[in-house]
Amino acid sequence: MSHVGKIYNTLTHRIANEVCKKVSGLEEVYIWLLSEIGKPIDEPAVAGVQVVMKGNNSFESVRKEIGVVNRELANIGEFTEQLAKGKIPIS
Repeated sequence: MSHVGKIYNTLTHRIANEVCKKVSGLEEVYIWLLSEIGKPIDEPAVAGVQVVMKGNNSFESVRKEIGVVNRELANIGEFTEQLAKGKIPIS
């Protein structure tokens, strides 16, 4: 059994931290994952990213780098296994 809300909450924090570390020119990052009853955990009903840019930076300059969300969802099985083993702290 798993609690998809807790998994998504922990995963969104991880993704936001990774984006902040890897993508320069960002002021703030918001990540949203919304589950749907009966759907696999790697197929959220909503997967959204919102960024607030620093200064005059453009979203187009960072669009590709923010693709980490798709990569993390593709590896969600490994993420949940590490989470279940206590290797990832729960916030």
